[in-house]
Amino acid sequence: MTNFYCFAAAALPALLFTLVSEIFSALLHMAADAAAARGLLHISAGLLDALITALSLTAAGAAFLRPAKHQLFVWKTKEDRDNGAIVKEELPYSVRVVSGIFGVVALALLLNGLLLSAGVTGRSQGGSQAAADVTAAPVFAAVLIYGMVTPFTEELIFRGLTYSGLRLKNYGKPAAMLTASILFGLYHGNLPQGIYAFCMSMVFCEAYEESRSFPLIFGMHAAVNLAALAVSYGGLSGLLLKPGWMAFLCAAAFLCLFAAEGFPRKTQK
Repeated sequence: MTNFYCFAAAALPALLFTLVSEIFSALLHMAADAAAARGLLHISAGLLDALITALSLTAAGAAFLRPAKHQLFVWKTKEDRDNGAIVKEELPYSVRVVSGIFGVVALALLLNGLLLSAGVTGRSQGGSQAAADVTAAPVFAAVLIYGMVTPFTEELIFRGLTYSGLRLKNYGKPAAMLTASILFGLYHGNLPQGIYAFCMSMVFCEAYEESRSFPLIFGMHAAVNLAALAVSYGGLSGLLLKPGWMAFLCAAAFLCLFAAEGFPRKTQK
């Protein structure tokens, strides 16, 4: 029973964050509809949805900022199982970080291509609508909100609180990764985004486990989202379906992550 309570306490922030963000989103949409009916609101639907997303995520994330800040510090300073011994990397830390980010981006684009080629994305009305909502916003708003605000709040809750919370309560890495990733997938609310979010969450959890660096996983998540935006706004989705591009992305992901030697943790001096 004690284990169940520990598990529930670690998973609760993700569930509450989802609930609070959805409530804020619904209230803001109601207010926007009322203002539009009175002729007080004159902005595009895409920009309105982007702004509501940003405000909802910011409000929900702010509620957990203080406990997240404490837990990020605890997780970062927690000793490794090998008493904190860290093998000095052969490549400079900055090179390994950049290589790791490129590898994760290539992996994300490959996964998008696989979901498109399997027809999962096209058959899901929710997934298609979500993608349309994102590209309906002006580019600058999409970059700021979906490329910066969204990754920060999502990493704060699902890796900064949920994943590290489970690990600090002595849950094993596989159980913590699966729990955080399932919750992250369900949070996205439709099948293609749920599958994609689950898979990328597993990668982000592994990166956080190995690096103990919140800026690193935020940077990875932001880079992945920005790459997806570039593909969507540039009309490049068709390239992801080509076998040659899939092979290139697969090779790029493998080589970059191999060069990064996984997800680097900064060498202790």
